[in-house]
Amino acid sequence: MSQRLSFKIPVEKRGPFWGRSLGLRLQRSNQLLAERVRASTAAVPGVLVNLTKSDATAREFVAIPDDLKFRWQGKMTANQWISGNTRLRARSRLTAASWPGNIDAGSRVCAMLTDNAARHGKPLYGGLIGLRLMCPRESDDLIIEVDDAAPDFPAFEESATKVLDDGQPSGLGWVRRCHGRIAWRVRRDDDGQIVGKTVQVVLPSATTDLA
Repeated sequence: MSQRLSFKIPVEKRGPFWGRSLGLRLQRSNQLLAERVRASTAAVPGVLVNLTKSDATAREFVAIPDDLKFRWQGKMTANQWISGNTRLRARSRLTAASWPGNIDAGSRVCAMLTDNAARHGKPLYGGLIGLRLMCPRESDDLIIEVDDAAPDFPAFEESATKVLDDGQPSGLGWVRRCHGRIAWRVRRDDDGQIVGKTVQVVLPSATTDLA
């Protein structure tokens, strides 16, 4: 006859102040994360590079006006097809909105941004990357915003201005090719906790055709 064996698994003793101690540890963890983000953004003045100028002048994150000609938002699945899927989705939306700028350039920048977020950032819940397209009523500029769950952006300036050996821009360098401006900032929830970042690009409607 087989003999049944039983084991006693030790359980951590939790005193009356255990819950308070856990809360303090979580609070300290959030503080350390916030300090890390502040340190990473301090290295990039204004956290924005104006790519229309060779000296990369720093400017503020563009505020979104209430009065828009059009606004569309959606989420793209962070997989190996995100670039192509984003380009098709953005092209159809910009065409439907009759954006007067270069739709090929706009859709290509959207694709580069979501692909970069999927590769080097962190997807949102459900493995998704957020995408918004907006056009202010007082101008024909296209504002593109992409959200992901990573709160930092290492080597931001280098990534935004990198050029390959053949002279073609790499990744975010397409923003410069299209005479746009790029910025990023951390995202916070309703309680003020950091939950990721938003990358913003402003493309002028006068963007020329891409080679």
